[in-house]
Amino acid sequence: MLRGLPMPISLLLNMSMKGVSAPQLLTLLPLVILIFHIGTTASGGADITSTQSTIRYFDFHVKYTNFSRLCHTKRMVTMNDEFPGPIIEVDEGDRVLVNVTNDMPDKNITIHWHGIRQLRTAWFDGPAYVTQCPIRPGHSFLYNFTITGQRGTLLWHAHITWMRSTVHGAIIIRPKAPQAYPFPEPAKDILLVLGIRRCNSLMASSSGI
Repeated sequence: MLRGLPMPISLLLNMSMKGVSAPQLLTLLPLVILIFHIGTTASGGADITSTQSTIRYFDFHVKYTNFSRLCHTKRMVTMNDEFPGPIIEVDEGDRVLVNVTNDMPDKNITIHWHGIRQLRTAWFDGPAYVTQCPIRPGHSFLYNFTITGQRGTLLWHAHITWMRSTVHGAIIIRPKAPQAYPFPEPAKDILLVLGIRRCNSLMASSSGI
C-alpha cells in the first residue's frame, strides 16, 4: 500500500546547471520510491501539544561526514551525520518547526519541503534566492509551517547546487485522529529511499572538471 506517490523526476529536475548533461543531473538528485514507513523521527525531535495543534520540533545540522559505501570512503555533505537524512514524522494539522544550522565552513544551504503546501508561509519553502536567502556558514534558520489537508509520504531535500544528492530524507504525514488511511492497516510499514551515489566528486562533475 502506498502512502504517498513518487514524485516525477521532471519535478525534481528543476535546477539549472550550465554544461551539465542529463545523466549528470540525475546523479544530483535522489530517486525516491515511497512505500510505507519504518523508523524514528529526526534527531532532536520534540513534541509540544497546545489547544490548537501539536508542535513538532526538529534540530538539523548540515555538516561534512566521511561515509563508506561499496568499499569506497568519501567526504560528503549530510544532515545530522545521516545518509539518507532523518525522517520527519508528523500528523496532519501539526505545526512543524525545523531549526537548520549550517555547520559547513565554506558553503551555503537551504532546505525545501517537497510537496508541502505552504499556505501563507511561502518564505519557508526553501528555494535559495527565490523564497529565502541561503543559510550562511555558522548560521541557523528556523523553518515554520503547518501541515494542512495532506497525508502520505513526501520528501525534504537541500535546494542549492548539488547538495540535494546527499542531503535529503522522508516526510511522513499520518492522518489526524480519528481519521485513517483509506485501506486496511498493513502488517508492517516500510520506508524505502533509493538514491544514486557516485564514487567521484559531484562538485567536479557539475563543474565539468
